[in-house]
Amino acid sequence: MAKKRANGEGNIRKRKDGRWEGRYTAGYDAKTGKRIIKNVLGKTQGEVKEKLKKALEETNGLDVSRAADEYTVASWLRTWYELYAKPNVRNPDGSLELTRPKTENSVRLVSIPQTAVDLLVQEHARHPDNPYMFPSPLTGELYHPDSVVNLHKKILKDAGLPHIRFHDLRHPYVKLTTKKFATFFENFRATA
Repeated sequence: MAKKRANGEGNIRKRKDGRWEGRYTAGYDAKTGKRIIKNVLGKTQGEVKEKLKKALEETNGLDVSRAADEYTVASWLRTWYELYAKPNVRNPDGSLELTRPKTENSVRLVSIPQTAVDLLVQEHARHPDNPYMFPSPLTGELYHPDSVVNLHKKILKDAGLPHIRFHDLRHPYVKLTTKKFATFFENFRATA
């Protein structure tokens, strides 16, 4: 059985062409924060081990993260959001874009009672120029997901009800409607 290499030691594999390859992290891109992967090649596993060891020693002498001592969790999260999360939520100009789901199975038809429709119309009339149905009263923008969870907790506490996760609110719907749907597939499509 092959020996597992420790974190930071790189990895070694035999390629389809018969040569051995050692891969290692040579640093991190200053703009994107992504790893810079480099490799060494050799005819034998031993040769690659030596080359990899030498390459790692040279890399350890480099400052791969200029701001490592200054990096806090908060600054890392901001960087992560700007590089990875935000581009998937907003357009480059910062505006929200509503797009069709990737698959047709993700398209849902949701029927709601007329009383709920009337309440939504009333709510929208309170802020007709805002594109959001429930904007934050402080910013006029979308609520942060944590705000919704915290509001849910407050409502439960004020009502004297036991704690239940916000996400779990859909589970009673599944249980109660299972008997109404003829097949598992119909039930799955209605709740997925």
